[in-house]
Amino acid sequence: MNFKYRKVDDDTRPEGHSFYPLLRAYIRHDMNMINVLCLVDSGSPDCVFPASIAELLRIDIASGQPFEFHGFDNRPVNGYIHRCIYR
Repeated sequence: MNFKYRKVDDDTRPEGHSFYPLLRAYIRHDMNMINVLCLVDSGSPDCVFPASIAELLRIDIASGQPFEFHGFDNRPVNGYIHRCIYR
C-alpha cells in the first residue's frame, strides 16, 4: 500500500516544514462517525488516538480495557482499548 506524503508546516525544521504519511480515514464507534487525518505508522500494532477523538465519538474513555502502550523509547503510556471500525 502506498501513502501520499503531505507537506506540513514545522517551525522546528530549518526548512520550515516536514513531510508525513497522512491518511484520511473514517472512524466509527456505535452510531457515531468522524472523518480524521491520521499519521501512518506501519510499525505499530495498534491505532492510537488522543482523548479528543474519543470524545467526538462519544466514547466513555475510562470504560475501555486499560492498556500500557510503549513507544520507541520504551516509556509506558497509559491508555484504554476500545473497538472501533475504520474505513
